[in-house]
Amino acid sequence: MSVLVTLFLMFASMSLLAIGGANSTIPEMQRLVVAHGWMDATQFAHAFAIAQASPGPNMLVAGLIGWQVVGASGAAAALAGMCGPSCTLTYVLARAGDRFSADPRIARLRAGLVPVSIGLILATGTVLAQAADTDPSRTLLTAVTAAGTIWTLRNPIWFLMLGAAVGALLG
Repeated sequence: MSVLVTLFLMFASMSLLAIGGANSTIPEMQRLVVAHGWMDATQFAHAFAIAQASPGPNMLVAGLIGWQVVGASGAAAALAGMCGPSCTLTYVLARAGDRFSADPRIARLRAGLVPVSIGLILATGTVLAQAADTDPSRTLLTAVTAAGTIWTLRNPIWFLMLGAAVGALLG
């Protein structure tokens, strides 16, 4: 199977599992990308950071991975795989949701997806922290930043700026 088809199918399957957004698939994305030998864990974490810092949708990391693997055609295949199936499914479910919005089973289903989304996002944070935390001081910085973000009502941007400043000082 060609690399372009592999990229498309890999991201298309993750697209359908992206409950809570594309970032919820990051642990599986990293596992597959590393298993294929396209990037190591640190390169993946760097690509994810670049994608998050760039304006646009969260799934830009798919395009960066595709670009790393094959170039522009790889970026197009990865983004088509990441966007196509989930956009189609969202459209179909939104239309059906309008029809069945009063059904209590639909309300329970939506409520049940909230903890799933939160768990997937926390898994993403864990996988990325493991790749980025290369020494005890960075691990402590990650833990303090995560705890501050989770247990306070402060905007997470303050903890990110504080973490960046401390990280820069630790060099």
